[in-house]
Amino acid sequence: MRIFLILLVCNLAAPSTAKDLAEMANVLHTGQWGWVEGRNTCSKNPHEIRFTQDLSEMIISWDKIHDPASYSILYADTNSFTSIIQGEKRKTKLGDLVIWQLKMRNTSTYCWRRTDWPADACTPDVVQCVGNS
Repeated sequence: MRIFLILLVCNLAAPSTAKDLAEMANVLHTGQWGWVEGRNTCSKNPHEIRFTQDLSEMIISWDKIHDPASYSILYADTNSFTSIIQGEKRKTKLGDLVIWQLKMRNTSTYCWRRTDWPADACTPDVVQCVGNS
């Protein structure tokens, strides 16, 4: 009985933003997104995110600058998925190709983490643009 109660409490304490890949794709597909700072903010150069029907690829397209980027999705966890940019040339210090993890902070915010960064590291936030959904 104690184990059941512990599991129940842990489940109730889980973040409400927990998403599988299909749910994350649905959230990310809604509206436009922009970085909180820099040249790719909502006001300067927002982007849209699309997924292939089988969820094996994600395509990011920007309003003004940048060519569309295609990501091959390698695997998904709760609130995140790991992918590699098709044609990626950047390498880690160990010589491996850079692999990216998109981490959903909530349904209107995400960040990027390279897999060679510390586990708690992340880029500045990317937010859903208001009035563009």
